[in-house]
Amino acid sequence: MKALKVCNIFCSEIDDFDILKDYLKKYPVYISLDPSVIEDKDPTLILGWSYVKERNPNQNILDREIKNSKNGWCFSGKEDKKKLINCVTEFVNENLIKWLPDDHILYDPVFDGGIVEYFDNNINIQKNTFVYYSNGAIYMHNDNKNYIFNIKTLLYGSLIYKKEITKILNKDNVFCFSYNNVKEVSCIDDLKNFTFESVFWVKYGIEIDEDKQFNIIPNFSYKKHIPFFMSWMGIPDFDEEDLEFANRMVVRDKVTTYCSTREIAILEGEEIKGKKIKQKKGHGLVSINFSNKRTITNRIVVKDSWNIQNEKKHSERRGFIKSRFKGGKILVCDYQSFETWISIFMTRDLGFINYFKGKDVHREVAKALYQKDIIKNEERSFAKVLNHSMLYGASYNRLIKTISEKGLDNPEERLYYVQKLLKPIVENSIKINKRVEEEGYAKTSWGSIVKPNKSHAAYNNLIQTTASEILVDKIEDIRNLFKSKNSCFLFQIHDSLIFDIDIKDKNIFIDIMKILTNFRGQKFPITYSFGENYLELSEEKVF
Repeated sequence: MKALKVCNIFCSEIDDFDILKDYLKKYPVYISLDPSVIEDKDPTLILGWSYVKERNPNQNILDREIKNSKNGWCFSGKEDKKKLINCVTEFVNENLIKWLPDDHILYDPVFDGGIVEYFDNNINIQKNTFVYYSNGAIYMHNDNKNYIFNIKTLLYGSLIYKKEITKILNKDNVFCFSYNNVKEVSCIDDLKNFTFESVFWVKYGIEIDEDKQFNIIPNFSYKKHIPFFMSWMGIPDFDEEDLEFANRMVVRDKVTTYCSTREIAILEGEEIKGKKIKQKKGHGLVSINFSNKRTITNRIVVKDSWNIQNEKKHSERRGFIKSRFKGGKILVCDYQSFETWISIFMTRDLGFINYFKGKDVHREVAKALYQKDIIKNEERSFAKVLNHSMLYGASYNRLIKTISEKGLDNPEERLYYVQKLLKPIVENSIKINKRVEEEGYAKTSWGSIVKPNKSHAAYNNLIQTTASEILVDKIEDIRNLFKSKNSCFLFQIHDSLIFDIDIKDKNIFIDIMKILTNFRGQKFPITYSFGENYLELSEEKVF
């Protein structure tokens, strides 16, 4: 991936390098102890007058530019420590300003007419167009030109205006930075193009954060330049599988943006550090930002000062979350043994699948482990641990050790019975791990590509990614169900979905369960509980 860089710093002394490597770590600068960097196409600041004078005998000490070059120089820390940082900062800032465009073309709807018509008449659709929204303006870069679309004078929030911008975002070769960035000014449901941040996630498996990636000089107004930065980084080439994954990310990004726009009701008057609370009668409302580009498995995870997914089961703040409706309830739905059931379904062994239908998978594993029919809850819990260890790619020796540490005799025999029961899963995991070791990646049936860091974890990574795929589809179905309801989907925590249910929405519980339990002709078991808040919930029941 191409990294932002506007200039170089050559350090003739290692002490200078040690000082500057931390100071300049957020700047678009390459720092080096290798003198060959002086010949780079980008301007270079050479640190050390003695080094410069030795190689340029005619250089005047009062002239900070190296004669017959694009480079400059300043004293090293040993020669003048006070001037070092100021000189380096000044050089970087000057080169950044020279590098950034200053010729933005301004669109104003009062003088330039319709925004779509202006786009069609001025933008070269054969070239990539990069888009970023900030503070009432849409910034674009196309064909080496920079545009500012001033939309403050348009009716803010107008559906017509949003539809017009959506038309632009759906045109050929148009890349908005993210759906989250344009959610205020577009119709997210109607967007079709994949985003700039998804391009880099698909190709390189990295999350592009605009504040971290483009805020390259402290106290510098950088957001209007983000489309230029995007164009400089470019769009990498895609093969057919990359394209399939990118198109799947369109669905994933819409769902993740939807999750980030959910408003969660909390107790009136409560405050949460780093969060803006919208006060309503009887409660406050708060939103949580999410990302799907932070784990190998593409799970939707918190990207926020309040990590609601990490709240402990009995934490005080869980009690903040309440229903916004009079007589309403918080509903928590959890997929029971989710990844194990996915493993069962992925064997495509109908006899094996039918054997477990209507049964508690972990209890069945416990029966095999303990070789008895009556299983205590603690025995089931240990079987669950062992089962997950197998899914997570634990070695045979590690599994034997786990059983031994539990104080059980004949661990080899006990593991034999478990693996015999789960033979189709064991064989499928070996096959998938071997294939990934040979090919370097796995792919879900939705088209998402999984590139494990370790080949022995490939099977588990694929299972977890498949779990995230299913949840994305389920949240999308839930979103459509709730469009005509008062009740609200609130947020997702791994394999759990949390709702705020209005008692006026008759039968919505059954509708939710129908959506969650059914998957491609198979059924997942769901546990559920209700409560007036997210802390005080009823005992779990299985649907």
